[in-house]
Amino acid sequence: TGTLSDYSNEVLQLQIKHLALEHFRLFTARQLQGELNALIAFRGMLTQPQIDGDVKLQKFTIDQCWIGDIQAQTHWEDTLKQLNMVGQVNHLQKQAITIQGTYAPAKEEDSLQLTAQLSHAPLTMLEPFVKESVSQLVGALSGTVCIHGSPSFPRLTGEARITDAAVKVNHLG
Repeated sequence: TGTLSDYSNEVLQLQIKHLALEHFRLFTARQLQGELNALIAFRGMLTQPQIDGDVKLQKFTIDQCWIGDIQAQTHWEDTLKQLNMVGQVNHLQKQAITIQGTYAPAKEEDSLQLTAQLSHAPLTMLEPFVKESVSQLVGALSGTVCIHGSPSFPRLTGEARITDAAVKVNHLG
């Protein structure tokens, strides 16, 4: 609803309510489940775009692995051509991950500049990404991880502590 305009005080809003993530099967090989709710506000789109978003994924799972509830606030910084973001992941109603930083899609290198704070994040949340090598992950991860590179090839650096961990190495049986 609203108006597409040159003026920053006139807002065009896009609201998404209760969109089932199963509809995204066409775009990814992963099985996604959960519900997307979002409110995106567009201002000054014909001159200097300002785009703000509030996005919520509820009961989010990837390949039948429970991730939790994700909430993010975003702001498009047109002069820098980057998306500023702050978000969090709640797993079983406890804050497990907070993340903040930027994504500059036009940058060829290091388009991602993110920092994630992990606070007893369950290792099971990693299973969809490492399932070919290890499975049956147990334990928790705490620390700080910097995410650089691109969405296709992210580079992770930082320090983290793993507690009460156990995994099954799939190639060993």
